[in-house]
Amino acid sequence: MISATLLLAMTSWLPQQGPAPLALGGDTTKGVETVDERVARESTAIAAAVLEFAQSKDSGLKLYVSEDGRSQIYSDFSKSESKKAFRRIDAMLGKVNMALGIPAGLEGLEEGEEGRPLLGFMIHNGAIYHQLCDIIAEAGPSQAAFMQKSKSTTGFTIFAPEITTYWHDLSIQQEARADHSIGHNLVHLDLHSRYGILPLWVRESIATAVEDMAVGEVYAPWHLDGFVFTDSHAKWRAKPTIKRVERMVNLNSIFSYKANPYRDDLAHLGFAFATYCLIEEPESLHGFLTAMQQEYEENYDRGGRPDFSVEMTQGFFDQHFETGFMDRFHKWWKKPLKWNKKPKKKKKGSKARPK
Repeated sequence: MISATLLLAMTSWLPQQGPAPLALGGDTTKGVETVDERVARESTAIAAAVLEFAQSKDSGLKLYVSEDGRSQIYSDFSKSESKKAFRRIDAMLGKVNMALGIPAGLEGLEEGEEGRPLLGFMIHNGAIYHQLCDIIAEAGPSQAAFMQKSKSTTGFTIFAPEITTYWHDLSIQQEARADHSIGHNLVHLDLHSRYGILPLWVRESIATAVEDMAVGEVYAPWHLDGFVFTDSHAKWRAKPTIKRVERMVNLNSIFSYKANPYRDDLAHLGFAFATYCLIEEPESLHGFLTAMQQEYEENYDRGGRPDFSVEMTQGFFDQHFETGFMDRFHKWWKKPLKWNKKPKKKKKGSKARPK
C-alpha cells in the first residue's frame, strides 16, 4: 500500500492534474501536520462530503452498482443510458481482469467485505457537476485550484480518495460518448488500485487498448487544452497503426513519450504495445508494471509524477519480457486479431495472465 503522500499525485486522461506534493512537511513531534497527515485528513473529508451529496435526494443522482460490486456510478442520465454505460464499463474492466487478474482489493470510497469499489460520476447537468467540484474544493482546500480549473473541462480524476467524474458537455468534446468516457476513466482508477502511480503513457495506452478490446473503437482518448475533438473516434487496429508498427525498430519512442502534449503517432504505438501485451503477454506486462510501481514507491517519497528515463524503463522491460519481443510484436501486428475475435488458448507452460 502506498502512502497518502503518493496518493496525492493525481493525473487523469484529461490534461488537468491535481496538486502533487513536492516535499514532506512538518514534524509531528512539534505538533505540525505532515503532508501525509493532511492528505489523509482531506481525503476522508472529501469522501464523506461527496457521498453525502451524492446520496441526497437533492443531488439528482442515482446510484448504479455492478453485479460484483466492483464499480459504482452515480448518474443523472436516464436509466437506459446509465445501464448501457454500465455494460460498457463491465466489458472494459472485464478485459483488464482477463489480462491482469482480479485484483486482491478494490480501491474507492466505501469499504465492504470484498474491498473498496471504483467510484465514478457520469453527469449531464452542468450545475450538478459544478456543485460537485465546489463540494470537493471546500472539503479539501488543497484541491480548490484544481477543482476550479476542472469546471471548464469534461471531468477529472483524483486518487485521494479515488474518484473519477465525467461531465457530458458537447461544447468541449463534440463527439464524446459518455459510456466510452466513463469506462475509460474507470480503467485509470483500476490501474491505480493495482499499481499506484504509473506514467501517463502507460495508463493511456492500456485504457485505449481496453476500450478497443471491448467495443472495437477508441473515442477521443486525450483532451487537449483549447482543442475541440472532431472525427476523433476510429478503429485503431487499422492500417495506419499497422504501418507505424512496421517502421518500429525498438520501443524507445514509446518509453520516452510523455503523453502530454498528445502525439497521434506515439499514442497509436503505445496503443499497439498495450494491445499486444494484454492479449499475448499479460504476465510479462504485469511484471513490467509492478517494477514501475516498486521504483516509484522506493524512490519517489516526495511524490510527484514518475519521469522514468528510457534506459530505466528498458531495464524494467528486460526483467520481465523474454528476448525476441520485437519479432513477436511485429509478427502479431502484420495481421492483428479483430477486436471481437477471441485469441487462441495459451499452450501449457506459456505465460498466461497473473494469478
